[in-house]
Amino acid sequence: MKTAHCQAVISPEVGALVAGYGAHDVSVMKYDELMMHGVCFDDGSRRALLLSFDLIGLARELVLELRERCAEALHIAPQDVLLSCTHTHGGPHTRVSNSAAHTYDHEAARIVVENTVAAVRALREEDFHEGDLYSYTAHAPVNMNRRYTGPDNVCRMLFDNRELEPLADGVVDDEVGILFQLDKERIPCEVVVNFAAHPLASHTPGASGHAITSDYPGLLRHYLEESLHAPATFVSGAAGDQFPVDSEIGFHALEKIAGSIARETVRGLVNARCNPARFRMEDTRIRTAIKRFPATVRKDAPRLKAEYRGLEQYELELQLLSIGDVCFVGVPGELLAEPGLEIKWHSPFRHTWICYNSTDYVSYIGHANMLVAGGYEASMQQFAPDTGLKLVRAAVEAMNELKQQA
Repeated sequence: MKTAHCQAVISPEVGALVAGYGAHDVSVMKYDELMMHGVCFDDGSRRALLLSFDLIGLARELVLELRERCAEALHIAPQDVLLSCTHTHGGPHTRVSNSAAHTYDHEAARIVVENTVAAVRALREEDFHEGDLYSYTAHAPVNMNRRYTGPDNVCRMLFDNRELEPLADGVVDDEVGILFQLDKERIPCEVVVNFAAHPLASHTPGASGHAITSDYPGLLRHYLEESLHAPATFVSGAAGDQFPVDSEIGFHALEKIAGSIARETVRGLVNARCNPARFRMEDTRIRTAIKRFPATVRKDAPRLKAEYRGLEQYELELQLLSIGDVCFVGVPGELLAEPGLEIKWHSPFRHTWICYNSTDYVSYIGHANMLVAGGYEASMQQFAPDTGLKLVRAAVEAMNELKQQA
């Protein structure tokens, strides 16, 4: 397997609006740069590109444009370009929000698209490194379910009821999914990390809530690149209801989550190098797929997006990238951990990792009982209660079809 890394700065200027909370929150500082990190995989007969953006999400039209233009630059098919967003709230409006009066920040979106395409176009044959791929799974108990559902099955959001945090007992996906490449000297030359938690460790009502920042994914990448001297790409998992432990308490909170994930990643790399028979991937063939399915628009949604009004159904899309026995599943919007885990549990692949905010931004998608219990995600879901189950079924069906190609 050969891999090549690309990256680009995608930060707007200070003064741009930052997304995630108020529609008109103005940035007053830049804590760190927003980045696009990407890995191009080449199995000798096929190439695929995995791109991760320090953005809250991407509007559907931006997803399609990025796919098309990056695919053209690499002479591959658009379905071979898989995108994902970390969901930092310290980035610009690049998705159509439920509440924002405007669509998205077109100037910021142009920076993202043009800088990304330029970085992909700049890839040359000499940028590709040959080596063995290893896959590994670890666990970092530094995330929590932000929904507390008591004996009455009524949800209370922990970010509005911080005194209830000691009672938090919701479903948590604390898997650290790790894919890394070692060269012939067994030196790391590429690292991909997957973890599910909103990048909201640092966000506070003060300056950090109005800062341009990648939050913990940026610090995690820094730790790994500094320690391993290899480029690192972070891909967010199904983080819809997952928060960092000690969330929204300022920039000093970044170390707790970023440091823990970094330590588990390096520990996994050390263990895998010592046990290549267990963790080295013999099959690294690339396969990709796109799966679409209709979702029924939820007419009683408290915050129905303008683009769905008057529609009975809306087509949702899943995108899959498998490398040997590892499968990345790109989902449209903010999938909760529960359906994300169901996709993992029913997967025919050895490792399955969700790519958050990948194919579209359609707000939250959860399990049906979430809508019964209520809470923030329930107020934001745009589609009928059975959508989460439909998504899981479509993903499992697509994974089995992809697996059968082997």
